Amino acid sequence: MDTFQVEAAILIPCFNAATHLKQCLESAIAQRAEGHIAQRYPILLCDDGSTDNSLEIAESYPISIVKNQVNLGVGRTRQRLVEECRQAFNPEFIQFLDADDFLMCSNKISNQLKNKSGVDILIDALLLEYPNGDRRTISVSADLKKEAHRGRIWHLNACLFRSSAIPRFRYCKVCNDSLFLIDCLKAGLIAREVSIQPTSVYRKNWSGEQITANHHREREQLSTTFRREIEELISVAKPQ
Repeated sequence: MDTFQVEAAILIPCFNAATHLKQCLESAIAQRAEGHIAQRYPILLCDDGSTDNSLEIAESYPISIVKNQVNLGVGRTRQRLVEECRQAFNPEFIQFLDADDFLMCSNKISNQLKNKSGVDILIDALLLEYPNGDRRTISVSADLKKEAHRGRIWHLNACLFRSSAIPRFRYCKVCNDSLFLIDCLKAGLIAREVSIQPTSVYRKNWSGEQITANHHREREQLSTTFRREIEELISVAKPQ
């Protein structure tokens, strides 16, 4: 008997995100609009040992929830979410969504899925909105290596990842996204730009609890190391 497979699932790692979690979850639930049944885009949240009322907020929404007994960090939490989601929902694609972020367009996932044939990563343009109200739109091309080197691509919210192609998340106190980017590049994943219209807002507000808000020097050092590794990947890549 074949296992039922959903088209996409939304995975949310959450740690002390009470201030923005409602907006995040409502934007995720809005992806089920236009007649989409809940089973098509299941939402799985992992509470990573929050000490605020994030878990209480999450439990008030029609989503699936798992809990880490202690804080494991975003990389390990994302890894657990991927494993739990594969077992529970067998998704074809995965949408990562940070608990303090939100998806701006309710048809973000369904629009991307129209272009899923033959690709492992689907990428849309991204709208960055800062606490002072400034906004900036970032568009990317399908050349992951060049875009990564330019530092423009790695905002997980704007992407859809084929579940079967996602590499394991390596542990790192900061710059987990950069590590994941490098591992995706090494895995040779194929990317396609889907839309020039921004479909997600990245960190509309910054939380004092965020690792990136408290480890600037360590993050800068690691980013330099990661950039060098990406340069090496570019230098050995075969000509297109």
